[in-house]
Amino acid sequence: MTPESNQDSDEIRRRYEEYIVAEDLDGVYRNYGDATPEGHGGIWVAYEIDRQAWDVWITTPAEEYGLADFESPGSQVVEAGEIYWDDVVADDGSWSDTFAHIPDTYHSGHGSPLGAVVDRRLTGFVAHESRKWSDPYPYRDQPVEEDSYEAILDRFGIEPREE
Repeated sequence: MTPESNQDSDEIRRRYEEYIVAEDLDGVYRNYGDATPEGHGGIWVAYEIDRQAWDVWITTPAEEYGLADFESPGSQVVEAGEIYWDDVVADDGSWSDTFAHIPDTYHSGHGSPLGAVVDRRLTGFVAHESRKWSDPYPYRDQPVEEDSYEAILDRFGIEPREE
């Protein structure tokens, strides 16, 4: 084992947050879903350093739920979630119990959160596991109807980063 592999959760989090700051990503939403989220759904994720948590918004076209008769990017089922650092990384720096399956589930799943941080894949793993933490939002008012997909993102304060 290298000394680097013995890092605890706080050390790994500091390293991850250094990357977030260096890339100017604190609180910035990026899509980890389909490349064309207006027609196929998106998984919008932003890490908030102050809260040590990821905010997640998931959009799915309403027709996939049988809630619309035609394809309309302005008609989406929206789910919101919040995943804290401690939900992902255990105190000893290993995957938490709820993320321990990552190495076996994903083609390039990392054996440790540190490896995922080094390879810039941690947020992607969080995004693809996020449905376990998400609920429809607003709960009783689905699908969300707006004039466009961009208007739905605006409604929830999601400002995608221009890549």
